Amino acid sequence: MQPVLWAAALYNLLFGVIVVIFPALPFRWAGLPLPNYPEIWQCLGMVIGVYGIGYAIAATNPRRHRPIVLECVYQAIKWTISEYAVI
Repeated sequence: MQPVLWAAALYNLLFGVIVVIFPALPFRWAGLPLPNYPEIWQCLGMVIGVYGIGYAIAATNPRRHRPIVLECVYQAIKWTISEYAVI
């Protein structure tokens, strides 16, 4: 469980920092038009970065920080359902 949480922490922190500092970069990588309001994208990056901090805290002791782990699992399930509900 700890390696998965550390990987999630690293991914979320890196993505959050990149999006906050360079909000147009993911759009350029994907070949999409730039957002009209990059501040909203930066806010999303900040939230994702905070999740990364939570994952890092949970990775130190998953049993002690069980609520954070459960929130991570809940968010993953919710995201998966929302993605497949659109298709």
